[in-house]
Amino acid sequence: MKKGRVVVQCLLIALLAGNTTSYYSGNPSTGWYYVNLNNRSYSWSSVQYLYQYLTRSTSTPGPYGSSSTYSTFDERNGYPFVNGDILQHQGDDSFWWHSTVITGAYQAYSWSPYYLGALVCGRTDTQNHNLNDRAEDIYPGNPKRIIALSGNR
Repeated sequence: MKKGRVVVQCLLIALLAGNTTSYYSGNPSTGWYYVNLNNRSYSWSSVQYLYQYLTRSTSTPGPYGSSSTYSTFDERNGYPFVNGDILQHQGDDSFWWHSTVITGAYQAYSWSPYYLGALVCGRTDTQNHNLNDRAEDIYPGNPKRIIALSGNR
């Protein structure tokens, strides 16, 4: 498997279930589509290409959003994400390795009920799943980023 590539079927199925539009550009490095395993955009199987597609500034069809750095947060100041947003995880080698779907929040610290972290679901292959796992438990201590989905064009 090449660096930065993971199988993100669960995440993409979640995007499609949200009634998003596929975009067949004819160029696998710029679209967001899946015809079959041998005919799909890079954004269908690469964390970095998915990020680039979702945060693009062009008005091409499909889901889009904005990115911010993830950390635990104080809910009294508002939520930086909603269920269904994307959380991406950086590996120890500085490559972005894993995309997950935010499914909820949990109390991050026993000393304060206000500080929350994200719960996420995802799948990297047939043997490895994340099912409502704490975001901090995936690549612990490494940077994470949120893609807050804004809509579909």
